[in-house]
Amino acid sequence: MCNFFSCVSDGKGNIWYFDWEVRKKILNGELSYDPDSHASICDYYKLREDKCNKFEYNPLTEGFVVDMLNNIDDSIRVIKKVRKLDFSSVIPQLVVKPIHYPLNKKRSRISKKDVYNLEKWFEVESNSLRHIENNVCSSICDNVGLSLWLSVWDNFGHFMEDDIINNIWNSKIVTDGLFFMNIASSIKLILRAYMASFFIFNDWQNLRHKSGDNPFQCGIDLWDRSLIPSSDGVNWRLHSGPQADVVYEDII
Repeated sequence: MCNFFSCVSDGKGNIWYFDWEVRKKILNGELSYDPDSHASICDYYKLREDKCNKFEYNPLTEGFVVDMLNNIDDSIRVIKKVRKLDFSSVIPQLVVKPIHYPLNKKRSRISKKDVYNLEKWFEVESNSLRHIENNVCSSICDNVGLSLWLSVWDNFGHFMEDDIINNIWNSKIVTDGLFFMNIASSIKLILRAYMASFFIFNDWQNLRHKSGDNPFQCGIDLWDRSLIPSSDGVNWRLHSGPQADVVYEDII
């Protein structure tokens, strides 16, 4: 499967791709295409696939991939065009913003708002533990398509999950395997919450919330403050900094 965002060109810098109007019809089953398939794009626009150059661009990471050149190499002209695209016309629900890796900065001072958000996140995790991990993936796939979810997860989601969990594993707080598994589970959930911050949906599946609100906002606010919450079933903690140091701890 091709990644979001796919486009084709004619070797002269002219590009074709699926905007939201076409993507909606695909998601609704009105068109039998893959929203980020080069072959689908060529077929829809009546272009000869063997004469089209194929590209992929991720507006979140700004990664640009030359997938295949079947014509004159116009990749420099194409990349300039895709970087200037208004992606609200492609995926209106997508929030294009810089990716924040929380462990790059250590937050040593904890505010009352941080503690409040930690308590709220504990409520979200306790009430929605079964749903958070699947909810984010399902909501994104159903609302905007599988290719966009994969572009988010494959390009930065799994890397951050592995790196943060490894830092927790190497920290002084880990005492046994079960203890670590509980904390790792917390990390997986807060990361899914952060990934939800790249989308605005009226409804997140299986969760009660006001229309248009992000039910994970308390966790997102902690992440943006370079704070990672974790729980071992007994204590709640906030981690920060390259070594995932514990900067706040309280009994559940």
